[in-house]
Amino acid sequence: MTNDESDSSTCPRCDGPAKLYAEDKGAKSRASEDRSITVCSNCGTDEALRAFRRERLALPDEWPVKELLTWPRVPRSA
Repeated sequence: MTNDESDSSTCPRCDGPAKLYAEDKGAKSRASEDRSITVCSNCGTDEALRAFRRERLALPDEWPVKELLTWPRVPRSA
């Protein structure tokens, strides 16, 4: 998958809409080797939160993901 494929209307990571609003540019996936895959903003947030929590990221061959971690759903640390 290349960055050119990110122009589609579907996010390759979650199969949801690629853009949440007209000016949405999405995010570069941390799971791709050179960050060449553009994902939706929600997936970008999910990957950032998982990286911060040092959780394993779903690799592109494991996509689509079933559940996204978003700000309101971040579990509190013990």
